[in-house]
Amino acid sequence: MRECKSCRVKIKGIRDTCPLCHNKIDTEIPPSHSPFPTIPLRYKKNLAIKLLIFISLTVIIISFSVYYIFPSETNWPLLVLFGVMSMWMVTYVIVRKTHNLAKAITFLILIVSFLLIFWDKQTGDRGWAVTYAIPILNISAIISMFVTVRIVKLAVEDYILYFVASCFFGLAPFFFVLFRELENPVPSVISIALSLIMLVALAIFRGREMWDVIKKKAYL
Repeated sequence: MRECKSCRVKIKGIRDTCPLCHNKIDTEIPPSHSPFPTIPLRYKKNLAIKLLIFISLTVIIISFSVYYIFPSETNWPLLVLFGVMSMWMVTYVIVRKTHNLAKAITFLILIVSFLLIFWDKQTGDRGWAVTYAIPILNISAIISMFVTVRIVKLAVEDYILYFVASCFFGLAPFFFVLFRELENPVPSVISIALSLIMLVALAIFRGREMWDVIKKKAYL
């Protein structure tokens, strides 16, 4: 906010002259400060981490103890251990990538996809991961990224490459359909169709920005 000495009026914007008297404006009003001190929020971060570690180790110890007392064909303590590790991995990605939600979603697609395939292999390799879980994950990720971009108003360079990567992940079920007979191909077909639609939309409406980001990243 600036002020004209002659008219004694406050003027918004970046004008160099007063709109009333046309005299030069050389006075700028310093921003007002709150009379109350700024108190930063304090979180018991160390305590939360310690509790989470304690709960994780407790669950793992109990699972192996119960399995030793009541053995079964399925090595479910290993699944519990893997589940705890998965939880920590996902938590780490979310915490580290919160400044860029599009990047966080892309990393989560990769991590969760591998986790789903592992769980499917450990529970009998019934094919539910490639038939249902991964295609639905890709569909959800593309929709969530689209909504995130619209709501958060991310800059094009902050999401365009990750959006394209997510769409290519959504095309992965094509290989499931091509090389393996799926029990239900509908989720895979929806994932492929949605990914193609989004890629076409990005090429038409954000093609120039996408090319500029690619050149910038590749130092062309």
